[in-house]
Amino acid sequence: MSFEALRGQLVAFDAEILALKASPGIQTSGQRLRELLAGSRLLAESEGLRTQDALSLRSMPQVHGACRDQFSHAQTQINIELNACTDNPLILGTLEQWRVVSQAHPPW
Repeated sequence: MSFEALRGQLVAFDAEILALKASPGIQTSGQRLRELLAGSRLLAESEGLRTQDALSLRSMPQVHGACRDQFSHAQTQINIELNACTDNPLILGTLEQWRVVSQAHPPW
């Protein structure tokens, strides 16, 4: 990983810090990064070397988290649309009792 090769400072991924923004994606990304980097000899040797890393390194949970949140939102919207009836007009009811209704559920 780039973060490990560049001797990043793990404090940027601290759970308490990331919890200050209520984003499920950030929490998941931060946890996953901490798990992947746990026990890294390279990071242990470089702990405290710098006050902060380059923004591109220390913002990984925020960037990846925003993507996770957007993918989750897209999945929800896609499922809503795939399960929606967008016919216009709609024909509702049974064969014996039916009605035709104009509506506004466009398929986009």
